[in-house]
Amino acid sequence: MSKSVPSNASSPPLGKFWWGNAVLFVGTHIAACIGMYLRPVWVIPRATLLLGILDWQASMFGITVGYHRLYSHRAFRAPFGVRLFLMALGSMGFQGSIKWWYV
Repeated sequence: MSKSVPSNASSPPLGKFWWGNAVLFVGTHIAACIGMYLRPVWVIPRATLLLGILDWQASMFGITVGYHRLYSHRAFRAPFGVRLFLMALGSMGFQGSIKWWYV
């Protein structure tokens, strides 16, 4: 049996909408669609595609290990050089400031 939500329950309050992030996110995808039209994937050199995939993976590693595990949860300790490297990788992911994750 499932519980029903009362009809007078209000939706949770929404946070501040970040217009800068929205414009960057939507603009990036529009630019990608235009770029795929102007230069299809099969025309791009394989080395360029490989570099793009490696860049994407590095930035996701920086977000997951650096910003999320190291700075948000403090799940492990790392030397200054490793922390700096993870900060640089995480900044490539456009997931907000390190200060936002660190708090």
